[in-house]
Amino acid sequence: MKICHIIYTPRLSGAEILVRDLALKHTSLGHQVAVLSIEASETSFVNELERLKSSGVLLEIPQSKLGKFTRLQFLSTKLQKLYPDVVVAHSVIPSAYARFALKLISLGHIPVVSVLHDASQDDYASKYFRLLEKWLIPSPNCLIALTQRAVDNYQLRIGNQIKTEIIPNGVNVEILSHAYVSRKKVRQTIFCVKDNEAVFLQVGRLNSIKQQHLSLESFIKSCQNSSFLGKLFFVGLLEDAEFEQSLKKSVLEAGLEDRIIFLGSRTDVPELLAGADVFLMPSKQEAHSIAFIEALASGITIIASDIPPFQYGLNFPGVSLIQPENIDSFAQEVFKASHLQIGKRWERNLDDYSINKTANEYLKIFKYFKNYSK
Repeated sequence: MKICHIIYTPRLSGAEILVRDLALKHTSLGHQVAVLSIEASETSFVNELERLKSSGVLLEIPQSKLGKFTRLQFLSTKLQKLYPDVVVAHSVIPSAYARFALKLISLGHIPVVSVLHDASQDDYASKYFRLLEKWLIPSPNCLIALTQRAVDNYQLRIGNQIKTEIIPNGVNVEILSHAYVSRKKVRQTIFCVKDNEAVFLQVGRLNSIKQQHLSLESFIKSCQNSSFLGKLFFVGLLEDAEFEQSLKKSVLEAGLEDRIIFLGSRTDVPELLAGADVFLMPSKQEAHSIAFIEALASGITIIASDIPPFQYGLNFPGVSLIQPENIDSFAQEVFKASHLQIGKRWERNLDDYSINKTANEYLKIFKYFKNYSK
C-alpha cells in the first residue's frame, strides 16, 4: 500500500513520535510510506527525519514557514505526485488542509483517515472549525481517536455519520526494555550522579497541563531533608516560555540549580529512562500518553496523577497514582522512592501497548478503505 501521513510540525511530541514509529513499522512490512508536513521541522527532530529517510520513508517537509494558501499549494502538489492509497491526517488542522487539497486536485476519492490525538481538548469547540468540518470541507472517511471521550466530543459537535475507531498509542517495547544496558553510562555522562543518588525524570512538553511545577515543589520540599539524595531532570520541548521561566525562577530561589536540570527536547528517551530511577507524571490531563507507556515499558518506578487516563497503570507493579496537588503527600512519595527504588526495575508485560499491535490496527483500517481508492 501507498500510505501518506500528514502532520503539522515535525517535532518531538507524542503525535509525531507515533507517526515516526508507524512509518518505520509499515515500511518494514513492505508498504510505501510518505510523511508530509505543513510546517518546517524543528531542529530537535532533524535526526528523526534522517532515520526515517534512511529507512526508506519518503519525506516532504517545507524548508520555511508557509502561509495558508502556500500550504494548500504545497500539499496539492505533493499529493498529486504521490497519489497514495490512503491519507492519514494527524490532528484538526492537517486534516482540514489534506481534505481540501485533495478536493482541489480532483482526488477526493482517496480516503482520508483523520486522527485526533488530544482527548484533553474539545477539538471542534471552535465555531470556525465546526463550520469548516460540517459545511466547507469533505468529511473524512474515518476518524481514529485515542479515547472514547474524543469520539464523543466529535459526534457531539459534528455528528456520527462517519466510521470511528479507538486505537490506543503503542511504543517500541523492545527498545525501551533493552535500553537498561546503557544505565551506567547515562548516569555518568548525562545525569552525573553517584550510585546512591536517585534520578527523578519527567518527560513531556513544558506546559502547565503537564504540571511540572508540582514535581518541582515536591522535589524542593524533599530536599529540605538532609538525608535526601537525588536530582530532578525535565525533558520536553518548550511550549510555554512564561511557564518555563517561572519554573527556572523557582529553582534559582531554592538554590538547587545543580540538582534540578532542564534538558530540553531529547531523542534518547529510552536511555534516559534506563538511567533514571523514578518517573514523575503529575499531569492535569492526558489522552493515551506515549510518555507514560514508555515509562511502563522501561520498568521504571512511576509516580503519576490519579486521572482516569492513568488508571490502567494500576494493573502493573511499581506504579503509584496520587493527587499531585497535595504537595506534602507527593513529597513523601518522592522521598520514599529516593531510598527504595534506586536501580529497581519492575517486570511488566506491555504487549497490548506495543507499536506492533497499534500498527496492525491502523493497517486494518487502511486496507478496509483501499477498495475506495482510485
